[in-house]
Amino acid sequence: MSKTIAVFGGNRSVGRHFIEQALAHGHKIRALIRPNSKSPPLNPHENLTIIIGDAITSPAAVSETLSTASIVFTSIGATTIKSAKKDFISYNAQKVLNEAMIKRWLRGWCMNMVRSLKLNIR
Repeated sequence: MSKTIAVFGGNRSVGRHFIEQALAHGHKIRALIRPNSKSPPLNPHENLTIIIGDAITSPAAVSETLSTASIVFTSIGATTIKSAKKDFISYNAQKVLNEAMIKRWLRGWCMNMVRSLKLNIR
């Protein structure tokens, strides 16, 4: 049974791999992508909807990304380089996501901060 998954932090590494695997298993993805992302664009797919925005400064884009999702996946801040600035950004993005999820009563939540994790969703 396919699910609609909202993905935050999907343009690089773990998030990108998660999107590829989820699409390969027939799930629908709604991915929030920063407008200034330096990563190559995600490959087009019939089950992939890209919303342009920032998790901190674009609450409307966050709500749009969550609009039909039953599962939320975030890899915002998943990096091997930790800094106070990165942690602050991750915290604020997480706060915006949590507030948007509470408004929608969305209960599913999957957070991945491990770079070497083999993702296996079905």
